[in-house]
Amino acid sequence: MDLPPSRLEQGPPAPRRSPAAPGAWRPRELHPDAGVLLARRQVFWSQAVLRVLLPRADCLPRSLALARYLTALGLPAEVCVARALTSTFEKDTFHAWTEVHGVVLNDNQDVTVGYRVLQRIGSAQLTDTPAAPGRRRGLAP
Repeated sequence: MDLPPSRLEQGPPAPRRSPAAPGAWRPRELHPDAGVLLARRQVFWSQAVLRVLLPRADCLPRSLALARYLTALGLPAEVCVARALTSTFEKDTFHAWTEVHGVVLNDNQDVTVGYRVLQRIGSAQLTDTPAAPGRRRGLAP
C-alpha cells in the first residue's frame, strides 16, 4: 500500500506569487467606481505634502506626485500631458493632470475638452525600477 509522501519529503511549500501578504487588501480588485472614490480621498493629502516640499509646483510635478502616490497604493493612475487646442497665453499651452479609470482627479473633468493628450504616463512607468547605469531613476522612457 502506497502512502502519500510526508510534508518533509515534499520540501518547502511553493512561494506565493502575490506581491501582498496573505489576506492583505488588494486595491486592484476594487470596482472602478470604488477605486476612483478612494483616489479622490487621497488627492488632498498628496497635494498638501507636495505644497510643503515644493510650494510653487506647477501641474506636472503635482500630477506626477499624485500618480506616484496612487500607484504606491495599488491604484492604476495615469498622468496625461496635453497641449491646448487654442491658447492665448504661452503659459497655458501645455497642461498635465492625473486620471484613475479615465476620471480626472486633480483638475476639472472638462479639462479633457480643451486639450489634446500628447502622452499618457501609466502606473508601470511610475514604479521604482532600478535605473540603468548613467540614467536617472523614476520615469521609464
